[in-house]
Amino acid sequence: MKAKTNNPAKFQKWAIALYLLGLFVILWGAWVRISHSGDGCGESWPLCHGEVIPQAEKSKTWIEFAHRLSSGLFGILIFGVTLWVWRVVPKKTSLWWAGTAMLVLTITEALLGARLVLAGLVGQESSVQRLLTMCLHLVNSLFLMAAIVAFYEWSRTSFQKSEDYARRYKKYALWFLGGFVLIASTGAIAALAGTVFPSTDLLEAIKKDFMQSSHFLLKLRIWHPFLATLLVGLALVIVRQFSQENRFLNLHLWWVLIGGVSFGYATLLSLSPVWMKLVHLFWAYLIWSMLVSFFCRIHRSSFESKE
Repeated sequence: MKAKTNNPAKFQKWAIALYLLGLFVILWGAWVRISHSGDGCGESWPLCHGEVIPQAEKSKTWIEFAHRLSSGLFGILIFGVTLWVWRVVPKKTSLWWAGTAMLVLTITEALLGARLVLAGLVGQESSVQRLLTMCLHLVNSLFLMAAIVAFYEWSRTSFQKSEDYARRYKKYALWFLGGFVLIASTGAIAALAGTVFPSTDLLEAIKKDFMQSSHFLLKLRIWHPFLATLLVGLALVIVRQFSQENRFLNLHLWWVLIGGVSFGYATLLSLSPVWMKLVHLFWAYLIWSMLVSFFCRIHRSSFESKE
C-alpha cells in the first residue's frame, strides 16, 4: 500500500532536520546537567522564573532557558510533522506508527524534564528519585531518536503493515536494543555520579567504587564500562552474521562500535573532562541510531526479497 504522497523525499528531509535538532537538544541538556544549570529557571515550568523571557544576569539561567527554547521548537516541529503524517499516510502502516511514536515520546520527554525541575531533582541532588527520573529521561530520548531514525528509514520504501516484517530478525533487534537501553541506564548512573561526585584522581576514584562507605551512585557506576564492553562484543558478532546485507552500513557500524567503546575508556581514564563527556554522549547516540537503522534496513531488505 502506497502513501498518499508522491514525494517521500520530503519525509526524509524532515527526519534529518528533526534528528539533528533532537541531538542538539539532548547534548545541550547534558551541558545543563554538567554545568549545574538545571535550577537556572527556578522551580517554574515551562516558563523561566515565571516569565516568557527571563530577566536575569546568571549564566545558568540562560543555559537552562536556551534548553527550554530549543526543546519547545523541537516539540512544535514534531507536532507539525506528525499532523502531516496523519493526513497523508495510511493508518497503522510502519511510517504512520513511527510518526505517532515521535509525538508521544516527545510529550513524555517534556513531562520527564518538567519532573526534574518541579521536584528539584537538579544540581547536587543525588537521591534515588533523581536517578530513576534521569534513567527514564534517557531511555525515553533513546526511543524518541529511534522513532525518528525509523521514520527516515521507512519513508524510503513502500509503507507496509508492520506485522509484514520478517520475524526471524525480531529476536536480535529486541534483545540487543534492550541491552543497549540497559547500558544507557548505567551510563546515566555514571554521569550523575560524575556530576555530583567529581574525581580528581583516577586511583582514588576507583577505590571509592568499591568502598562500603561510598555513595550508592559510586558503587553502581562501575557497571557501565563492563556492560558496555560486553554489549559491543555481542554487537560485533551479530553484525558479522549479516555481513552480506547492507555491507556499507555494517562496515561503518563495526568501526563506530569499536571507536565508541575505546573513546569511553579514554574518557574514564581522563577523569571525564567536559568535552569528552559530550563527545561520549554523542557517540552513544550515534551507535544507537546506526543500530536502529541497521535493523530497519534488515527488515526492509528481507521484506523486499519476498516481493
